[in-house]
Amino acid sequence: MKKVAIAAAVVLAVIAAVFVALPRLVSSEAVRTAMLERARAITGRDMLFTSTPKITFSPYLGIEIHNVSFRDEAGPADAPPILQMPVLKGRLGVAAALRGKIRLTEFEFVRPVFNLTTYANGRTSWTFPEGKMWEALSQARELRAATATGEAPDLSRLENIRLGTFRISDGVVRYRDMAGGHEETVSSLDGELAWPNVRAGWRFSGNWIWRGEAVTGGFQAASPIMLLAGGSSKLSFDLRSKPISMTFSGEANRLSDLFLSGATSVTSPSFRSLVTYLGGKVDPGTGFEAFSASGTVSGTLSDIQLADAAVSLDGNRYSGSLKFVSNPQDKNKLSGTLAANALDLTPYALLIADAHSRETMFDLLNQSDADLRLSAKTVTLPGLQLTDFAGGLIARQDEFNIDIGNASYGDGILAGSLSAKGGSEMVEIGLSLDASGINPSTIELFKSRSSLLPDGPASMRLRLTSRIAEGSNLAGGLNGSFSLKMGTGRIIGLDISEVLQKPAPGEEGGDNVVHAKPLAATPVADLELNASISNGTAWLKDSGFLVNGLQAQLSGKTRLSIGSLAIWGNVAPPESPENTGQGGQFFLGGTLKQPLFVPQHRASPDNRTAIEEPHQTALLGGWRGPRPAVLR
Repeated sequence: MKKVAIAAAVVLAVIAAVFVALPRLVSSEAVRTAMLERARAITGRDMLFTSTPKITFSPYLGIEIHNVSFRDEAGPADAPPILQMPVLKGRLGVAAALRGKIRLTEFEFVRPVFNLTTYANGRTSWTFPEGKMWEALSQARELRAATATGEAPDLSRLENIRLGTFRISDGVVRYRDMAGGHEETVSSLDGELAWPNVRAGWRFSGNWIWRGEAVTGGFQAASPIMLLAGGSSKLSFDLRSKPISMTFSGEANRLSDLFLSGATSVTSPSFRSLVTYLGGKVDPGTGFEAFSASGTVSGTLSDIQLADAAVSLDGNRYSGSLKFVSNPQDKNKLSGTLAANALDLTPYALLIADAHSRETMFDLLNQSDADLRLSAKTVTLPGLQLTDFAGGLIARQDEFNIDIGNASYGDGILAGSLSAKGGSEMVEIGLSLDASGINPSTIELFKSRSSLLPDGPASMRLRLTSRIAEGSNLAGGLNGSFSLKMGTGRIIGLDISEVLQKPAPGEEGGDNVVHAKPLAATPVADLELNASISNGTAWLKDSGFLVNGLQAQLSGKTRLSIGSLAIWGNVAPPESPENTGQGGQFFLGGTLKQPLFVPQHRASPDNRTAIEEPHQTALLGGWRGPRPAVLR
């Protein structure tokens, strides 16, 4: 026990002797000179500071210098220093100090301010024309030129300049582009950069505030000296913040601009907020929320491509490729090809109806001109679901167009386009659609608004426009045309035989009105509907159908916003010398959801006969059944 105590006392005595000797072995003047020479040798610039450097022993043996700055020699005389800080701390190697040598291994920048400027003449404040660091860069450029393509450069041929570990506490980085008028500021920077020497890789980790959001992240580069010299290096980074989280792992080179190639992923809880954070001008609103993208990225920050991409926006998931070109003097451009299993466009269609949400949507679309090729197994629109969709999205200033190259609905096909143009005050919607083999009675949009529907394969043609402004609705402003043709099928909700059997007004029981019945149906042939639409009112003309060999002709109108009906129907034999039958009329009123059928003129009760189910020749116009009720 006594020996242990003696040994401990000896150790303490040695430590005490070291602390007593260090101030004599390491003078502040020697450290000051070493710091100045080190800074000048590495950067090629003089380090300016005030007061006498102070030796510190806690938390480590080091040096502390106050009011440190480096002048900006590329700018005017009144340009702010490229780097200034109230306190610079350096860590001294104890073993070297005991030998009377000065070896600085770590540096701590306390509240530093970095002023990085690109001037209109192309010069930058951070490029130094001389110093060991720039000699190393020159050597690295020569090494890059001498290295064969596909081979790794031999970094041992570079002068091994010792650097160290650099810690930043509460720093600020200000960047100014004098030519482009662009400025950026990073504040509250706390981090550590470990770069032992120019041959080694570097690693940075820290946190900071950019554009009002806290960011945590890290960077690693295998050969930073080669990257700075215009060569390439393995590079990875991981950034985390509220508006965006991003990872990258691959390679970077500076043969021209900074070029990245590797695997990347980006996630954001709100695509709308992400665009705003990255410099876009988008007002708060709804829609365009959860976003993610991953894949293989290649390109520069101004011209970048994402291949093998997996993209998700508002629950819609896509795969394909994207290309983004940034142009500060013109519109950005987004192009690519995306495929989806299921694509739900209903939320975006609903945004158009609300003025504020509509403004947000156009703000987003106006960030870039877009030309995207789209395909999906299913596409859902309000009241309509398409399959095997192939088309595209084209967006320009305050305008977008969804092209439907081809799509299927049931057993039919369709093609056309849907467009919107305008802004928050007013938007003009356009729909152009050609369809074939589609059954109108299966379209949810039609079923939810009408009890009267053609039931059978039909061809349709729509050319519609509508303006939506404050206080208006889509249906009330419709203009254009609509046509439908159906060879054989039924009219659901209408039993014409019942209509024709009702007594005419003035006869016994002649005030009866026939109400639509959901289960009722009339077999018809050669159904044709043609309507001209003006300010929300559809005017029916040149329309009709064949029923049991009789020709029914229709004319009238319906107000689409409320669905009111005012349709006259005339039933008569087709014009032919062989036809001697007589005709009848009816009026169709009420609404599309609750239509009312009113018989107008009828034959006498003893001549009134129910219409039987026709056979095929009757549907084609050759009536062979019992004589229907007609007007004498």
